[in-house]
Amino acid sequence: MTDERHQYWQGYTRALADALRLRDWRVELEKAVPPPDAEGQANHPLAWCNCVFGRKVIEIRLADDFEKQPPSEQRYGIVHELIHAHLDLADCVVFYDLKGWLRPDQDQTVWKSYSRAREYAVDALAEVVAPFMPLPPAEDGH
Repeated sequence: MTDERHQYWQGYTRALADALRLRDWRVELEKAVPPPDAEGQANHPLAWCNCVFGRKVIEIRLADDFEKQPPSEQRYGIVHELIHAHLDLADCVVFYDLKGWLRPDQDQTVWKSYSRAREYAVDALAEVVAPFMPLPPAEDGH
């Protein structure tokens, strides 16, 4: 992604974050593509995020073909990742706070189950909220 395109998407992402009441979060749009999953597959069709532990910072990466997607899908993908910021504290409770109370096999099972349920919730919320958010601004030549 060029610096110009990065700046464009960073501005749009910041505008969506503000609209989603994440004004006190630092939103970092990274130029790197999403990492592969545990099996080495690229299973992030639009975007990926990481909330930095103990800080109101979210790092977002866009898929290689993100700009080829329709504007409504681009909006949905960014909104989806930003909603994860609202659930970061719940993630920390499950991922960090339960560690001392569970055996490692239980810990993995709880985290996988919670992650799956959280992802369905984030997806549903993004489907509901995204249509009320602005589409990416129109540009000449893009």
